[in-house]
Amino acid sequence: MTKGKSTDGLMRHIRDNHEIEIRGSVAKQQLLNMGYYHGYKAALYVKNRENIQPFEDFKEVKAVYDFDLDTKAVFYPVLVKIETSIKNRLIDFLVTKDQHDIEYIYKNKLKDYSSKPTGNKDYQKYLKRNLELRKKIDETIAYNYGKGHPAIQHFFHSNKPIPLWAYFEVITFGELGNFISCIDKA
Repeated sequence: MTKGKSTDGLMRHIRDNHEIEIRGSVAKQQLLNMGYYHGYKAALYVKNRENIQPFEDFKEVKAVYDFDLDTKAVFYPVLVKIETSIKNRLIDFLVTKDQHDIEYIYKNKLKDYSSKPTGNKDYQKYLKRNLELRKKIDETIAYNYGKGHPAIQHFFHSNKPIPLWAYFEVITFGELGNFISCIDKA
């Protein structure tokens, strides 16, 4: 059985196997702060293991990591505003003069597959995507209920359907994209 390496062991591994100079307590703290897999390995490869970057010193890896972090810091607030704007427009579009719970919306408004001829490849592809969304909706709600999310727990404990806005409170941006892709275009 392979055992995990200490941070010192990981630094040795980086020196010996990747031929990148890394030494000292400052580099050790930087590696601990960024993480071996999330930080170091993410900076070392571009998309796959064959595209390894030709770093010679850990300072170069750290610079790429810092650049990535700084770039995210610039775009994250903008993305949050965009995400909020999209969610609010979707809520307005989907629930105005209609029911607002996620179950009703899923059954009646997230059925883009129904515009395809039953049984053809597009129908199967879109239906599969829709069923995967159903699974993700249930998983997300269950996870957030278990974690004590107040809105999700409130509606369950009140025996009321979960409104779209409460579901939107707990989904990721990626899940939002999947949700949008299933909206009936007809």
